[in-house]
Amino acid sequence: MELFKIPRDIWLSIKDSSTLADLENILKTGSTVYEHIFKDTSWLDLALTFDRCSPVLIGHNMIAYPPRKSSSRLYLALIAQDNSGDLKYESEKFFAALQDKLEYDQTKHGVHFSSGITLNVYDVINAHETAKLSLEKIFTNTRKGVHSEYCYYKYPAIMDLWSSDITKWDPGYRTHPRATPGWWNGPARKGRDIIKGCMLTLLEGDMKTTYVTVGG
Repeated sequence: MELFKIPRDIWLSIKDSSTLADLENILKTGSTVYEHIFKDTSWLDLALTFDRCSPVLIGHNMIAYPPRKSSSRLYLALIAQDNSGDLKYESEKFFAALQDKLEYDQTKHGVHFSSGITLNVYDVINAHETAKLSLEKIFTNTRKGVHSEYCYYKYPAIMDLWSSDITKWDPGYRTHPRATPGWWNGPARKGRDIIKGCMLTLLEGDMKTTYVTVGG
């Protein structure tokens, strides 16, 4: 059973959510989303061979996929965080591995699939240390604060991303009195807190990984 392959830290973070059947559904949904984006895993497996690279999907309401209404849309960002910067030269293999029925908007770095998924591929194509994303589409405001979800290819459990793991960019904050204004400062409580960008801390297996994103 796939449940017993989940790293301990991820298991502890989702085990209290609901029943065993619900947990299996979380795993199944994560895999289903990847399957509706990629027709094979050739590029995903290739990406894992690059320096500390581990593909992850980020976007809110992923857990509800596939939607009950065919008109519903899901906006996601694919982050590779390739430290070598060489994965961007494999873009031909990336597009070859995607599902066939798609439209690519190069100006917005968006791939639109017939399944209703739109995938932001800025990080994959540009391999920049900062991912340029449509933050207003990636996150949503809730009573508990800013929220999104993420799902690693290696560990296809859909995980929650809450304010405690979303650090806002504060243009007026100083690390010390003589420092230039502007630095990461505290959790993002509301959508307006991430207008200038944010830093995300995601749990990958037994390790926490940090990503820096800006609006785009």
